[in-house]
Amino acid sequence: MVFFNLLLNTVGLPSLPWLNSPRWALPAVIIVTIWQNLGFHTVIFLAGLRTVPQQFYDAASIDGANGWQRFWAVTFPLLSPTTFFVVVTAMIGAFQAFGQVAVLTGGGPANATRVLLFHIYTLAFRLFNIGEAAAVSALLFALLFALTVGQFWFARKWVYDG
Repeated sequence: MVFFNLLLNTVGLPSLPWLNSPRWALPAVIIVTIWQNLGFHTVIFLAGLRTVPQQFYDAASIDGANGWQRFWAVTFPLLSPTTFFVVVTAMIGAFQAFGQVAVLTGGGPANATRVLLFHIYTLAFRLFNIGEAAAVSALLFALLFALTVGQFWFARKWVYDG
């Protein structure tokens, strides 16, 4: 977060208390999580780009498509399975953010970064309330399952029905 404060200072803005302020602690955890997963998602998208056949680009060029038109007519639709995979795994990963919260803030300040998985951990291993932790874990599973099924439905409607 020091890097962001240096950027803010460079443009004349004051430094922010990233991990000490209830207002800025969760955005700091989100930034760290995005940075942590950016490389993985980039590699997945690069692998998806390698699967797009060159013939489609050649045909679009012959038809007179410019770069943006080739992207929207060829690349974007053919990357929809890859995009779906990245969205589903990123969503599941976002709900499973524990290490970042535990290391950066410990759930604080003022419980501002107490995400669901950290709450489950607190219930089970700090308060020794195993039953409630198991119930919240089951609810987390049901929520993630419902969101994933919803994304499958949305992707099917969007990809196949146009």
